[in-house]
Amino acid sequence: MRGVGELGVHRFDERLRFSSRNFVSYELNPDYSYGYASSAQSGEYFYWQSDNSLGYRWTERLGTYTGIKLTGTSYPDSDSEDNDRLGWEAYNQFRYQMGPQTVLTLDYRYGQTEAGGNAPDYTDQYILVGAEHRFSPNTIGIVRAGVQLHDVTDGEN
Repeated sequence: MRGVGELGVHRFDERLRFSSRNFVSYELNPDYSYGYASSAQSGEYFYWQSDNSLGYRWTERLGTYTGIKLTGTSYPDSDSEDNDRLGWEAYNQFRYQMGPQTVLTLDYRYGQTEAGGNAPDYTDQYILVGAEHRFSPNTIGIVRAGVQLHDVTDGEN
């Protein structure tokens, strides 16, 4: 099975919205496009992700998105659990509408990932600034830059 994804958005009113992005995949080799690449372990693996957020528009120009993202990867046929991962990430994004097609963004993200077996656990923090520009109804350009603070904890011995 390749990946199955779903995007859901519910508007409570003109200012408040709930977004949910969910993805499930059961595949043969790791698909590095998801941002997960601990090894080139062969065999089947199961990957899932759920990203849920609340967006609120405070004024005509200023809005925020606050959410949590959960991810997991497991290799059910492997003798070792060293590549299994379970992670969560909480985030807050400030959005400032510069014009009809351009939004400036400021993000803070904090996440923790627990690994199975002897693999290390880690904590990440991100601070990002960026811009989103809508070129047409179907084309959006997104640029972000920032810093990542990465802390690794030794796995079990």
